[in-house]
Amino acid sequence: QVVRTRGGEAAGSYFMPTQSDRCIAALRRWLSSHAPSGLPASSASGPHAGLGPLPPPIYSRDALFDHFTQHTSHCRHCQAAVSALADWRKRTYRVLAAALLLGVRFWLARLVGVACLGLLRLYVVVEKQFQVGEYKHWQNH
Repeated sequence: QVVRTRGGEAAGSYFMPTQSDRCIAALRRWLSSHAPSGLPASSASGPHAGLGPLPPPIYSRDALFDHFTQHTSHCRHCQAAVSALADWRKRTYRVLAAALLLGVRFWLARLVGVACLGLLRLYVVVEKQFQVGEYKHWQNH
């Protein structure tokens, strides 16, 4: 809006050299073609009436990175994956119980038991990604 008040074009006032910014460029092109005078306020009339003010910013990192509320609880694919993960956990516990019973006699059953413990730890890590995900920009290579 600052560029617009000075008489310039907002789309030409920035330079984006990477492909990862093409979504932002597409959003700005869409905004300039569909809302050339900016986004309307809640008191506006016409097709854009009632949009209202922007929601308050989120400052809590827990709320910001809450994947379950923002996505998983609404996505049928993620819900199916969480359900399948629970089923695999049950199966792994059954195999672990069998391995514990047979592990007294057979060394292969002991190896299967150790593998089950590793799988159970992996399930916890994967399930945590459906709940909350921390974004660290320095790890985004």
